[in-house]
Amino acid sequence: MKRKAVNIVATTVEFLRFLALVLLADGLGILKGENGGDRLFRYVAASQLLFPAGFFFLWLDEERYSVYRPLLLVGKAAGLMAFIPFAALVVAYLRMAPLQLQNPALTAGLCAYVLLVELFATAVLVFGRGKGGELPGSGSVPGASNGPKGPDDIERVEA
Repeated sequence: MKRKAVNIVATTVEFLRFLALVLLADGLGILKGENGGDRLFRYVAASQLLFPAGFFFLWLDEERYSVYRPLLLVGKAAGLMAFIPFAALVVAYLRMAPLQLQNPALTAGLCAYVLLVELFATAVLVFGRGKGGELPGSGSVPGASNGPKGPDDIERVEA
């Protein structure tokens, strides 16, 4: 079993992306709200920890856990689509209330970091498919048994 360093790097940057989202929420005042926004944010953000876990398991045993690669890819695509309105909201907030932010440059930098991690993780999932660029189960493996091929191939069992 050969472990790919890119998967452990993706695990690390994905976890740091989660922390960046927490810092962004704090910088935008979401975690300081009295209206329950902090509880909602914790609920929504908790699912983001599945990405570091997914990349960790791909690093641990890529052959076994590569069946989850398409699911991670769908999650990354959803994250990229959700980033567009999120970035528009942050830009509008930076224009309207830059003085209310403790550090507007940090907020912009964290947004850029989140986008770069989304793009990096998507590239790792798309281009890191192993040998031949095939997803597991998309073709037959030479020399491997792919199940019974007919009545003559079925194992005889005594009753």
